[in-house]
Amino acid sequence: MIVGLDIGGTKIEGVGLDANSYETLVVHREPTAKNSYSEFLTAVMSVIDAVSQHGDIDSIGIGCCGSVGNDGLMQVQTCLC
Repeated sequence: MIVGLDIGGTKIEGVGLDANSYETLVVHREPTAKNSYSEFLTAVMSVIDAVSQHGDIDSIGIGCCGSVGNDGLMQVQTCLC
C-alpha cells in the first residue's frame, strides 16, 4: 500500500492506496496536535497506525506547508488568527 499524509494546521489526514490500481483503500483523519512536538508526533503516528490496519505500507509521502532550512529541519509558519 502507498500512503500519503497531508499535514495541516487543523488536521492530519492519511490516505492508503492500492500500490497497483491506486484505488483508495482507507482515509483516516486526526486533529493536528498543537500543544507540544511530542503530541504532534503521536498524532502523526496515530494516523499511520490506523492506515496500516488496512495493509502493509510500501511507502509514505508527506505533504505539508513550510520549507526545509539549511539545518535540514522543516521550518513551518503558523498563524493563530
